[in-house]
Amino acid sequence: MFSVQEVCDPDSYFYNATQCASQYGIEPDAGIPWGLLLLIGLFILVGITLVVATAKIVKQFERGVVYRLGKVDRERKARQPGLNFIIPFIERMVKVVVAIEALSLSKQTAMTKDGVSLTIRTVVYFRVVDPIKAEVDVEDFDNAIQQLAQSAMLSVIGEHDLTEVLSDREKVTTAIADQIKETVSTWGIEVQGVALQDVELPDNLKRAMAAVAEAKRDADAKVAAAEGEKRSASILREAADELTPEALVLRRLQVLTQIGADQATFIVTDMSGDNVAAQAAAGAAAGSTARGAASPDDQPNPRADIKS
Repeated sequence: MFSVQEVCDPDSYFYNATQCASQYGIEPDAGIPWGLLLLIGLFILVGITLVVATAKIVKQFERGVVYRLGKVDRERKARQPGLNFIIPFIERMVKVVVAIEALSLSKQTAMTKDGVSLTIRTVVYFRVVDPIKAEVDVEDFDNAIQQLAQSAMLSVIGEHDLTEVLSDREKVTTAIADQIKETVSTWGIEVQGVALQDVELPDNLKRAMAAVAEAKRDADAKVAAAEGEKRSASILREAADELTPEALVLRRLQVLTQIGADQATFIVTDMSGDNVAAQAAAGAAAGSTARGAASPDDQPNPRADIKS
């Protein structure tokens, strides 16, 4: 026989609920009912859901716009960064980014004032200054700014010629930004700037501009070469006035030495003493003639003979 403790103790190896109730008249402890445990778990789950639906975290670069039964109270400011609470199932929060955003537009074909077709990619920098206006007054303000910027870009490019678009981009982008600012300022949005990221020219225009640039470079090179020849001739003229006939002969020999440095060069010249002397005398005569021609005061004046 087992004792009462062994039969009626649920932790005992010999526990028997039926024998405990029939033989000893003791009802065993049934513990917590499963229904109650399920109800407690349901309450806990509902509580967690309510907390999650009530508490909203707004990041530093965001602001929260709260709809209460579908309506926004414009007199109340947007929710600030941090932990915010709303009424579940009655209020709904929409987070709006207030940091500067870069909106890259797709490539757009525009016609300049002088009839040149350009393919341009534009980037618009903007930020939201009034989250409630940006959320309520315009639907999908990103798309609205994109469409507005494309229209403004086409309009401004059509007012400028190709040279202005390529050389003075700041003027063009400022004009585009001014047109966009006039409209988006009523949406609670501030345009920070516009940039022309890429300007593509037609292929035939690229070839024409390359040909013009190459012709200009060739002209500049020819002018530089002509200036050099002119300066070199002036210096040679001054040197000829200073050189003696013997120095001219030595200079000629030096030139022949420089030319004959290459073994593939074949030169035929008369190096006899008489020829060298004749060249020296010719150089002396040329020098005296040049010096005489350089001083017109020493030449005879035929008019003086007639007058006398």
